[in-house]
Amino acid sequence: TNTMLSTMALIVLMLYMFGCLGLELITKDGSIAKEPELKRLVEQYFPNLYGSMITLLQFVTLDSVSSIYGPLVRSKPVLLFYFLPILLIVSISLMNMVTAVLVEGALSQANNDRDVRKHNLMNKIRECTPIYRALFHTLDVDKSGTVTVSELVRLRDDEIPELFKKTLNDFKLESMVELFEVLDGDTSGHITEDEFVDGLLNLNLSEFASVPPEIVLILKLSRSLTRKASDQFDLVVECRTILRRMSEILQDCEGATKSSAA
Repeated sequence: TNTMLSTMALIVLMLYMFGCLGLELITKDGSIAKEPELKRLVEQYFPNLYGSMITLLQFVTLDSVSSIYGPLVRSKPVLLFYFLPILLIVSISLMNMVTAVLVEGALSQANNDRDVRKHNLMNKIRECTPIYRALFHTLDVDKSGTVTVSELVRLRDDEIPELFKKTLNDFKLESMVELFEVLDGDTSGHITEDEFVDGLLNLNLSEFASVPPEIVLILKLSRSLTRKASDQFDLVVECRTILRRMSEILQDCEGATKSSAA
């Protein structure tokens, strides 16, 4: 705001300076007063200081200014040294400065918003982390350091924190089994404390992310399905290897049977 006010004050000062100079150069020129067309033009656009500043305000936005300076410059080419600086300083330089001020203000506001967003994110993490760690220790009944799907399913409604309920509602998870599949990123069948806390934080902090929470959930589930498919493929390869060995053993047995019969 202060920068914009300073810029406006600078524009008014420049208009005032060029207005005063225009009154001295144009209205007091006797040769211009002798030509009726130019005299009528001067009386219309440069009657006094206020009228001159209003006229020069058109130069700020380049609002049909050729009809103002054109006849004057053609009659008195020396006035080009008056109107040319107005075009360069008021119309171009000052407007570029105003644009730069607006861009700088927008960038500064964006940086401030990013800092506020980061501050809110850190506060959210500090608020949620102890709650999720305490919930993990509640679920880890056997003190094994991991939580299984059966332990997660046994969680009672009165033991569910409000933040945890909000996460389930936001992602429309219908059961604890679905939540377990999302948190169990390595498909090991159990969740460590870090996996549990980090997974719930990622879900709970989705409001600060640039992507919708549904996309985050889809990515997590697709990663889980990909790993499961990879495990199934490894199992198929292992079964194929076992079958090949059994086939080789049967062939060896048949060969041995034929040899003994001969």
